[in-house]
Amino acid sequence: MPRSFDKFPDDHEYNRELLAFAVNAVHDGVYLIDANGCFVYVNQAACRALGYSRETLESMGISDIDPDFPMAEWPDYWQKMRTEGTLSFESRHKTHGGLFLNVEINASSFDFGGHEYCLALSRDITQRKAVEKERAVLGQAVNNVHEGIYLIDSDARILYVNQEACRALGYAHEELQGMTIPDLDPEFSFDRWYHHWQKTAEAGQCKLQTTHRRKDGSRFPVEISATHFSYMGQEYHLSIARDISERKAHEERIKRLAYYDSLTGLPNRALVIDRLRHALAHAERHEQLLAVLFLDLDRFKHVNDALGHGAGDQLLVQVGRRLTQFLRQADTVGRLGGDEFLVLLTSPNSAEDVVHVVGRLHNMLSAPYELAEHQFNLTVSIGISLFPRDAVDAETLIKYADNALYIAKDTGRNSFHFFNPAMDQQMHERIQLEHDLRSALENDEFLLYYQPQYDLNKNIVTGAEALIRWQHPTRGLLLPGQFITIAEDTGLICQMGEWVLRTACSQARFWHENGYPDLLVSVNLSSRQLSLPDFTARVKAILAETGCNPARIEMEITESSVMAQPETAIAQLAALQELGLNLAMDDFGTGYSSLGYLKRFPLNRLKIDRGFISGIPDDGNDVVITQTIILMARQLGLSVVAEGVETEAQKTFLLENDCANVQGFLMGRPEVVETFNQHLQAAFGN
Repeated sequence: MPRSFDKFPDDHEYNRELLAFAVNAVHDGVYLIDANGCFVYVNQAACRALGYSRETLESMGISDIDPDFPMAEWPDYWQKMRTEGTLSFESRHKTHGGLFLNVEINASSFDFGGHEYCLALSRDITQRKAVEKERAVLGQAVNNVHEGIYLIDSDARILYVNQEACRALGYAHEELQGMTIPDLDPEFSFDRWYHHWQKTAEAGQCKLQTTHRRKDGSRFPVEISATHFSYMGQEYHLSIARDISERKAHEERIKRLAYYDSLTGLPNRALVIDRLRHALAHAERHEQLLAVLFLDLDRFKHVNDALGHGAGDQLLVQVGRRLTQFLRQADTVGRLGGDEFLVLLTSPNSAEDVVHVVGRLHNMLSAPYELAEHQFNLTVSIGISLFPRDAVDAETLIKYADNALYIAKDTGRNSFHFFNPAMDQQMHERIQLEHDLRSALENDEFLLYYQPQYDLNKNIVTGAEALIRWQHPTRGLLLPGQFITIAEDTGLICQMGEWVLRTACSQARFWHENGYPDLLVSVNLSSRQLSLPDFTARVKAILAETGCNPARIEMEITESSVMAQPETAIAQLAALQELGLNLAMDDFGTGYSSLGYLKRFPLNRLKIDRGFISGIPDDGNDVVITQTIILMARQLGLSVVAEGVETEAQKTFLLENDCANVQGFLMGRPEVVETFNQHLQAAFGN
């Protein structure tokens, strides 16, 4: 079998030389292979690629340079070449140095001189394979990125997208390629695109936020990071689109926390003030009226105390919902905190219009509420300020509406008041009074007055009610009505109450040790004191400190204070009674008590409210109510004392109806202890 061109006949010498020259000029390896897989001829490119001399390489065969080639299938390759003409495949060739080259083989067979040969062209594709591998790795990496990647030309046409972009938008790869940016974001017009292109080209890169539209029409927010680059004379954008739906939702949650009340969903103080400022600017430009309504739920604490804070929260939510449904879209309602709401009425025609709206608002809010399987009726107090009449800035308008609210609450609740300049002075005085009240205890400015209680049958003093007064350093003597509400609002009532109890206990002991052993001293107890978990322990400590016999002290509680938390009150009162104290219900008959609870309260005495006594004997209703209270008390085993007795007719009526224990101006006014002691001495002859 021939092994080289030298074995060809001599008359083909020129052709052989020409062919050899041509074959050696080819940059690909050329192999002439016989039917056994042995090399008959190789060109210089093949030798250079594998690092062998021509003589050595021509003495080798396929299996020497391609150890992985399946020589057992070599006849099958021949058959394919015969039938298909040219056979193409990829393989690896081993160099003299032991390295492997990736090669692409194109082989065909032919007959010559009665023998079959294979002519194989081997192209080194090692570099191409490396590039393909890099591209494959890059493609895999790009497709594993969790952001959408887009290659875009200057006409906004999408040339390439990764899998994440397809997934996010709901399109197949072939659908996205060829689409334009305005197809994904209709708001991103071509004019806007060209502006964005130019801006990015100048800066090299650019960031922006926009929205993308999915195949199903839904939209989602994205953040785009675009990089401008050139390749082979063409300019492109590589854009990375990050879905920021979660971030936007989180920002919205943060915004709601910053500007909306978490319970009711209403705007909070910060947002209300911001909206008020914008509304004021609009009202000023258009010369319109604007009203600020400050709302406070009357006796909201009673809901929390009686039904629990969960019910209180339900009530706040329902009130907020009603206000939102009641108001126009141009108006604003917000929750300032606690049970306080602010309503902003834009462009009312007049103050009379505001009054009309407030009246409807009162009616709407007074409809019954369903709370924890209970039906509850609510009233509100409202303070109103007007722009531009009262003020021109948001903070002052809110302050003035708040001032007016205090007046509405102080004048009986369930009402409204417009601000007037005198209120501002009143509020300044109230703030100053609150400041003075905080130092009054430290400066020993309080004192007790005592009003005698009489037994009409025996015509003797049986006790006294201790009534607090404030000797203000500049305002003179202040009565409880001038400062008790402030003390309640600030919580100072608890310290004040302890001072009253301590002083009264000391005085009771003094009277006991100085010849008046049977006098009973009555002390008023506030609802705040009653709600203190350690109140009984505090009372016990004061009794021990003063050495007072608890049987000489009577604690007076109002119906409203015990009905706020009846079960807690029952437990507290029982504990106080165990200490030996006497308990009386003050202002009885004013409408809060349930008879079912009344029989459970550990009481010793009822005090008939002065409001019923004042109408006796002319008012038939007052007569019947007073008689009923006396009879009911007797049946419950309780003693009775009537307060506010000012006439002989009232005194006679009470005696005739078996109520001999009385208190009032007819028997004696509240007096300082020195004057009271003088009357005691005169009455008892001491």
